Amino acid sequence: EDDAALELLEGALEADPGSEPVCLELLALYKRRNSRAEFMRTYTAMLGRQLARPDLWRAMAARINDKRHTDERV
Repeated sequence: EDDAALELLEGALEADPGSEPVCLELLALYKRRNSRAEFMRTYTAMLGRQLARPDLWRAMAARINDKRHTDERV
């Protein structure tokens, strides 16, 4: 179920990276699944595009990259 939602949301983000509802749902899904690699893949692919809520994307990327949080969930 989460895999299908992830695929759907990532496709929607690719089509419209400025969609706030899509960004919020996708970020929540990454967090719930603790999907560091999937988040970083998407975040890297979207660099340079106008993402909705860039503050939340940057904050999650910072938490992932922060060595102090390596044992914590995203």
